[in-house]
Amino acid sequence: MSLPSFILLTTVTETRHQSIHAKNSGDVQKQHVEGQRTIILVDSVVNTGNTLVTFMKHIRELNETARIVVVAGVVQAKALSRTKLAQFL
Repeated sequence: MSLPSFILLTTVTETRHQSIHAKNSGDVQKQHVEGQRTIILVDSVVNTGNTLVTFMKHIRELNETARIVVVAGVVQAKALSRTKLAQFL
């Protein structure tokens, strides 16, 4: 049995932070990232990085200047060498 995958998105300002669980990038709305300087994406396992790329592109469309930080428990080596994630970085 596999666990459902999701991305935890946390936005941080000097005075507050908010977290949302998102199953797909469309769950992230402009109000979640507007005016944020730092956005943290948390994923338990990154296999190919395709999901992260989708999220990062969507966030860039909503907020061009925010710093995006990715935190993952496990990252497969191939995700950083031969995938869309590697090209995006």
